[in-house]
Amino acid sequence: MAEKYHINPKLEHYGCMVDLPGRAGELHEAYDLIKSMLMKPDSVIWGALLGDCSFHNNVELAEKIAQLLFQLEPWNAGNYVILSNIYASADLWDRVAKLRKLM
Repeated sequence: MAEKYHINPKLEHYGCMVDLPGRAGELHEAYDLIKSMLMKPDSVIWGALLGDCSFHNNVELAEKIAQLLFQLEPWNAGNYVILSNIYASADLWDRVAKLRKLM
């Protein structure tokens, strides 16, 4: 992008590029893209991938992402709710109860 179009990628560009493979179910590709970013990913980037994990029922990756989001935005109850819903979809009711106690 920088070489061909002379546009340096910004956080918004990365957000789109993370969400595309995430929506297609390529969650680890999206995660790897975040890890290779030249700038520090924000809560919007991680939140997009958490939403994709919810859609594709990927509990393992959702837990990693949620932990990062809990550190970035401990006040945002939405992140807890999304992870709780992922647990509920996977019938992991003990984790749902544990997470709700944290809230």
